Amino acid sequence: MSQRVHTELFTLAQFARRVGISEGRARALWGQAGRLPRPDRTDADGRPLWQAATIDRWCRQVGRPVPEEAVGPWSWPDAIEPAPVVFNGEVTARTRWHEPCRVHLIVWDTPSGHMVQATPFTTEWVEDRDAARAAAQVLQPPFWQDAIIIVPPTGSFGASEGYDLYNLDAYRLRPGSARTQPVRRGLLALLKADVDDEAGPPDPNAVEAEPVGLPLAEDIQRVIGRPIPIWLDGSFTPETARRLQAFGPDAPFTIPDTVTAWPATRDRLTAAREWGLPERFPQAYALLARDARATFADVQRHHAQQKERGQGWYLAARPARPDWPVALEQSASTAAQLPPDLEAAAEELPQLRAIEAPMPYRDVVAEALYEASRELASLLRTEKPEVVFATTVRHSFTAAGPVVEQWRHTLTELTPEELAALRGTRRFARLLTIDPSPRTEEAFGYIQQADAQVSAVWRDHAGRLVVEFDSDYRSHGTEIAAEWPIGLPDGWTDATVIAADPQASTSAFALTPMPDGNVRVDPLPNPGDEPGYTWGYRGGGPTTFYQALVRCALGMWASRDDWLARMWPIGLANRSELWKFISTAPQGAPLRLPWPQVQAWAQQDQAYAQTVLPDNDLKDR
Repeated sequence: MSQRVHTELFTLAQFARRVGISEGRARALWGQAGRLPRPDRTDADGRPLWQAATIDRWCRQVGRPVPEEAVGPWSWPDAIEPAPVVFNGEVTARTRWHEPCRVHLIVWDTPSGHMVQATPFTTEWVEDRDAARAAAQVLQPPFWQDAIIIVPPTGSFGASEGYDLYNLDAYRLRPGSARTQPVRRGLLALLKADVDDEAGPPDPNAVEAEPVGLPLAEDIQRVIGRPIPIWLDGSFTPETARRLQAFGPDAPFTIPDTVTAWPATRDRLTAAREWGLPERFPQAYALLARDARATFADVQRHHAQQKERGQGWYLAARPARPDWPVALEQSASTAAQLPPDLEAAAEELPQLRAIEAPMPYRDVVAEALYEASRELASLLRTEKPEVVFATTVRHSFTAAGPVVEQWRHTLTELTPEELAALRGTRRFARLLTIDPSPRTEEAFGYIQQADAQVSAVWRDHAGRLVVEFDSDYRSHGTEIAAEWPIGLPDGWTDATVIAADPQASTSAFALTPMPDGNVRVDPLPNPGDEPGYTWGYRGGGPTTFYQALVRCALGMWASRDDWLARMWPIGLANRSELWKFISTAPQGAPLRLPWPQVQAWAQQDQAYAQTVLPDNDLKDR
């Protein structure tokens, strides 16, 4: 069996041949709404295409014989009684990359073979195919060929109306090429091949998992005689798996809430209140309080919407309902009534950022201050962008090329004492990984892994941090992670040159000669937005490069409804000299552009936009 089973699509004529009817009859059925199943896809001309699983399921539903070539659960007869569970527990297997992984298995014994549900734990990063391969750890090799392994997706809390339509990846096992004993070669091996098994028993860790379709939960219930358990995102842990074993099948139970945002929201608000945020930063606390009340109401709504049973499935575990201490609820209710004060909020934001950055990254108070800062930034984004974007974002790129080398020569390396004080802080954690949240770190340890690969830490002339990782940390070369500015530039002159090299893709810099003979090197900001600059084609990276240069030149802030966001509809891309330069510059060559030229071209583009857009659309915030 090959992977074609999983991906092959059938035309209407092929549909007819598969189910044993004439093509004319199939066309007649297709012309009657609802007589044939909904197509899985259409071709370029709009003609319907079906997967084999969809066709075979339809045969079952309408009482037609299932095609002889059908595989997966559609070829199995209906259960006349619930299939017994012969295994319900955790196994440790190995991925195709030879990494250990833990998977929970439920094995049902049916007359047609074993049906296995394989579910990776929330804290394990396991591909579906590797999860299916884990079934070989409990099934004996003679039973591999007849077993079907399903890997259900987890469900979004409160969105259970769609669970009935969830496709489950289905697989069958096939012995791999790995051997558990040395293979004899030569004449002796040929002579003895008929009298003993030269390879030894199949290795469960070398088994392959082949796709056999995308059944629905109701397809599985039909052949095992009972519904299968479905888990919510974030709810399946070794502890909840043990609860499943204790409660038995088809018995939903309540677990501590690891699914919704409420526990973390409540804990942050509690920590913020105990730290004194209401008194020290009342605007920030008011925003946190409003967010907490909204989150509480949202989680309550999801509880009301969440179904516990559906077509072929039942919810194995649901999170406990939200609650909070009376004193905290009263505090939030009072604070939420405080009216927004933009001037006061603008004073609080930089202070909160300065307090939060050096705090330990696992600190719950720091988490609360970080969320409060984000809420303040959201409030101030439109009216006070100069305050909101007076910060940096993490940007990583390959450390190569003459421009990056020039930049690195202007950096100052941190002393061992400075580096020791920096390690473990939230500021450093944000530089090491794109997701420094405590929950992610607990599950995957990205911060610790990256910290172990740090080879040097510097600061630039503005105090922004730069980290270099060991050359073997990334397969494509030495990596730099930098605190990249996202505010408007300052100090650029008519002698400034915008420079970028292809070896350091997605980065660009402004080189400014100084009166003392030195060169100041600034990362090119994209005011109010992320960096990520490329050139030499008409696409997202060049568009970001163009918009960043125009914003820097005209003092604009990123906005979804400014004229830059409509450069294509208004025809600006066909008239702009700056865009032409960026989109046609050779991709493999260095890019150099005098700053005065950038300013002149940006002003030309703005002038054109003024001729085709109403005044109220010419927003340059």
